Amino acid sequence: MCTLISKTAEYAIHAALWLAAHPGQPWTAQSIANATNIPAGYLGKVLQLLGRGGLVHAQPGPGGGFLLARAPGQIDVLAIVRIADPLTRARHGSRGNDAAAPPQGLGVLQARLDRAIETIEEMLRTCTLADLLPGRDVGPSSGPAANGREGSADDLDGRNPSPEAADNAAASVAGDPPSHLKKGSEQ
Repeated sequence: MCTLISKTAEYAIHAALWLAAHPGQPWTAQSIANATNIPAGYLGKVLQLLGRGGLVHAQPGPGGGFLLARAPGQIDVLAIVRIADPLTRARHGSRGNDAAAPPQGLGVLQARLDRAIETIEEMLRTCTLADLLPGRDVGPSSGPAANGREGSADDLDGRNPSPEAADNAAASVAGDPPSHLKKGSEQ
């Protein structure tokens, strides 16, 4: 997916999208892991993070599992990223000393990077899980269609989304296809 977010945040988005596409019943971590190809142990930790953040509800007991705690239209992608592993801001000090002035020129670069992250965060804040579900038109004013790029929320199969389809849907949030789908990508 996008290198601006960690694998943990990517898995959190993927799992939340899968739950959004499969509402109405609790799903075990293992069943979600099997359907999404997210390692089960890693997914368990991600679901715990989402639960502590109030985005996922764990239903204990036989027949229990995980459900979204709110409607997909009420969960923005930024909330998921912030809970799982927030975007990192540029430090204004050198070598971890925030009080120190950055070397000449780096302050300008750091300020630009901070503005870029603010722009990305705003875009993620205005995109909900519902926006990424099948049948939703992202529209030409936002998302990959505006940039003539691949990766559509419509690629996410409502019954059994593949990891690639959920990656495409999540990548449409960032307006960039996953690296394995880019033309000329070598993997």
